[in-house]
Amino acid sequence: MEKMSIMGSASPETDCIIAIQLCPPYFQNYTCNHLHYSWINIHKIFPLMSDLNRAGFSSLSFSFTAPNLANLVFEGPSRLREADFELNPTNGSRDIGPYDYSTFVTLESKEFINIITDFEFYRYVLVTLTSSQVKFSYTRFQTIITRESGRCVIGGIEESGLIKYIITLHPMHTFCNLVRQTERVWLFKSDEAAKGVIAAPLGLHARFVTYFPDDWKE
Repeated sequence: MEKMSIMGSASPETDCIIAIQLCPPYFQNYTCNHLHYSWINIHKIFPLMSDLNRAGFSSLSFSFTAPNLANLVFEGPSRLREADFELNPTNGSRDIGPYDYSTFVTLESKEFINIITDFEFYRYVLVTLTSSQVKFSYTRFQTIITRESGRCVIGGIEESGLIKYIITLHPMHTFCNLVRQTERVWLFKSDEAAKGVIAAPLGLHARFVTYFPDDWKE
C-alpha cells in the first residue's frame, strides 16, 4: 500500500522508531513515483508548524525540490507561507517491514498504558501470546491479561499455539502521549524476526506505529 510515513526518533541510530502512517485517501493530492527515505530535524520544523497552526494555516503541501531539500507550502485563510528544509540521508529503509496481520492481541489504550508503565525502566518487553492470554514480562517481572476477563481480544492463534516477540516502549512519555489519542492498541509480530509491532489506529487512513529498526540488536 502506498503511504507517507512520518517517523520520529531521537536520532537516525535510535533503538526505536515511532511513526505516523498516512494513506493516500488522507490527502487531497498524492503523487509518489518512487520511494524516498530522508530525515528532517523536527526541532527546526515543529516550531514553525505550531506557530502557523495558531495563525490559522490549516493545510500544507510537501514536495521534494532537490535530493536533499523539502519544500513545504502552508495555506492560510488568505495567503501562503513557503519554507525549505534540509533533508538528511538515511542508510536505506527505516520502514516497518512485513508483519502478520492475522495474529494479534488488542487492548483498550488506557488498559495498555496501565500495563506498560510498570516496565518503564526496561529497554524492551517480552510478549507471550496464547489463545487464552497475553503475558508481558521482563525476566521475573510479569503481567498477565486473560481473554476471559474481557480486558483483551486475541485473534488468529490456535488453541495449542504459542507466539513470543519483543516490543519497545521508549521513549515512554512520548509513547504514552501518542497512545492516549487512540481508543485501542494492536500488537502484531514481524514476519522476519521475533520483534513486535504496536499499532494505534487514527480512523481509517492513519495510524501510529512503533517498532524496532531492522538493524536493532538486543
